[in-house]
Amino acid sequence: MNEKTLGPQHPEVASDLNNLGLLYLKMDRLAEARELLARALGIREKAFGPNHVDTATNAGNLGTVLMAQGKYVEAEPLERRALAVDEKALGPEDAGVATDNRVRFQHSPHLPPEFGDELLRTERTALSFALGQENGNCHGFFGTDPAIITIQ
Repeated sequence: MNEKTLGPQHPEVASDLNNLGLLYLKMDRLAEARELLARALGIREKAFGPNHVDTATNAGNLGTVLMAQGKYVEAEPLERRALAVDEKALGPEDAGVATDNRVRFQHSPHLPPEFGDELLRTERTALSFALGQENGNCHGFFGTDPAIITIQ
């Protein structure tokens, strides 16, 4: 890790912690993932502020771990924050924002219905924008799921 050479509060250390936390999430080592992602979030908040896209990414990743632990009440504000920052920085029509939110919602079936509605609204906006722009790569982001393609 870069921690010895760069110091424990350097943004590159946060990136390393985030990546290791995501690996632990995949390995179902949720307590370790949570600890690393929380530490990475703290570093990024200090380095970049709470409304930076990298900070939002970390907040969303920590939210994902919390959801996997069944801690939906703790996860919701982190997920909402990630959504708000991403939408503000990239725009609600950004396909990457919609894809991130779709993945988050698929892994969080116990979030309140209105949060799912918010995520679907974001995805619908991005899909409409992509189709309006006649973007041939739309299916690369959204697949061919009829439930997504036919959202009114």
